[in-house]
Amino acid sequence: MSMDLEIKDNNMPKDVNNKDGSIGVVNGRIVVNNPEGHGEPAYIIPSSKLFVFVSGEKVQTKTDVFSYTDVTYEIPEKVALRNMKVLCKDNEMKAILSVSYEPGIRYKLKDQQFAKFTSFDIEKKEEILPPLYTREEIEKALVSAGISYGIDREVIEAAMTSYDFTEGLVAEGLDPVAPVPDKVDIKFKIKPPKFKEDLKGNVDYKSIGQIVSVEPGQLLAQIIEGNQGSDGVSVRGKIIKVPKPKPLKIVCGSGCEQFGNQIKSTLKGKPLYNGGKFSVSELHEVRSNVDLSTGNIKFSGHVVVYGHVLEGMEVEGTAGVEIYKSVANSVIKSNGNIEISGNSLLSNINAGGIENANSIIREKMKSISISLEELYGDCMQIEKQNTLGQPVRPGELIKILLERKFRNLTNKVSDFLRVYLAFDNCNKKLYINLKMRLLGGGPLTIEKYDVLQELIIALNDEIHRLVVDNSSKADIKLSYCQDSVINATGNVYINGRGQYQSNIMAGDSVYITGIRSVSRGGIIQAGNIIKCNFIGSDAGVKTELKVDKQGEIFANFAYHNTKFTVGTYQYTLEKPSKDIHVYLSSNGELMVDKFNA
Repeated sequence: MSMDLEIKDNNMPKDVNNKDGSIGVVNGRIVVNNPEGHGEPAYIIPSSKLFVFVSGEKVQTKTDVFSYTDVTYEIPEKVALRNMKVLCKDNEMKAILSVSYEPGIRYKLKDQQFAKFTSFDIEKKEEILPPLYTREEIEKALVSAGISYGIDREVIEAAMTSYDFTEGLVAEGLDPVAPVPDKVDIKFKIKPPKFKEDLKGNVDYKSIGQIVSVEPGQLLAQIIEGNQGSDGVSVRGKIIKVPKPKPLKIVCGSGCEQFGNQIKSTLKGKPLYNGGKFSVSELHEVRSNVDLSTGNIKFSGHVVVYGHVLEGMEVEGTAGVEIYKSVANSVIKSNGNIEISGNSLLSNINAGGIENANSIIREKMKSISISLEELYGDCMQIEKQNTLGQPVRPGELIKILLERKFRNLTNKVSDFLRVYLAFDNCNKKLYINLKMRLLGGGPLTIEKYDVLQELIIALNDEIHRLVVDNSSKADIKLSYCQDSVINATGNVYINGRGQYQSNIMAGDSVYITGIRSVSRGGIIQAGNIIKCNFIGSDAGVKTELKVDKQGEIFANFAYHNTKFTVGTYQYTLEKPSKDIHVYLSSNGELMVDKFNA
């Protein structure tokens, strides 16, 4: 920018005083006064805020000026800025449009008083806003960001018409609607009644009430239809699929039929629901004790005993058994669940029918197989190291080890064969091989150690054949047991005082978790989990807890001489401990987490 200079008349008398020149800015104009006499001229120094030119040359150093000097300047303008962003969030279900504007600024030369020199200064003259974004520019930005669905045109309109707009939800996807599966509304209670219990675990049996029973034609369940849901769409047009709802699998067993969305009873009895299957079991109620006057009870449906089961008696209910008081020196068995509100003394309780028998046989086979592997390992080590100092036939060495170190194995085999012979699925070939090779003088007939391996393989093959059917798991629930044998294909729940010197085995888990429950003596065995409150006694009574290799054992407190087994690994407590957790690590190492009591 060029500026005309205001010229002062410098024709002075010869006797005038010396006076320096001066320079100033008046109403935006640069004014230079020439020096008088021998005074020095005014000068300009470089400025950081504008460019000054003298006679067309940029001022970069101190430059003298006079009234006739051609002085011009250029003031840079601050450029107006604008910015637009499109941001996706919430898994591409929302798009946010952000717009910002920064105005440009034009400056002018700032007035200055006259002085010998100046670098000049500037001041704001006006602000210039950048143009608003147009519809086309905004839509182009959305396309660049991949936004194609759920665009809000009103937000675009606001952004293109007002500088006040800063941010807005410019697009929103369509949320998927989760499917609602069909569900079944069961019209009868499927949980056992809750008994009143005091802090000591004593049960008030008078609070039992009556067993649930239905009449022919009574509604058992109503199927409530759900919906398929609907897919969603992201702001980028991506279809968000929803999973198809799992079909409701309903099976009507004996004693009931399905009519449209309703399931109704076809006979009088106890309604049952297990794993998606409805049935109505004919109900046999014994409103007294089971004793010589009633005889043994054997019924193809569900049996309910409101009294005690006395010594020497048997109760069998194919569909399930409920006993509202205690059992003593008795046998209770069922293919279904067994619930005993009282205690079990010197009794044998078996839930799960043939599957439970399979489970018992499998566990005995596992124990024998493990012992045979240990026997084979010892034989190989003695043979390799020649520990005996003289050649010994395989059969002789096996016989020696069975008589000295593995006497328990002989007892296991004898006990197993006695039970196995009466087993419906008995493998006669396996029975004969075990008897002929491991009992009496049988070991002496073994000519190769490989015979032990063959027995192990045969046992493991039979174990796999007798896999427990998970769909037929049956549970046992009771308050306390003593000197009893408890076997269930599912879970065993003892919610009262616990157990004493009993053998308890569950295909799934065992829970002895009453407030003051104690497990003292005996063997507790489960496929998955064992949870106990207190274990053992201060006298160190031996109590064993066993789970499969994937299982876990938990105990709040256990005395010394409590033995824990996970798979083939064993650990015996040497001192009382609390907060115990026994399991195998991912590396297969036995872990025993505990605190000293």
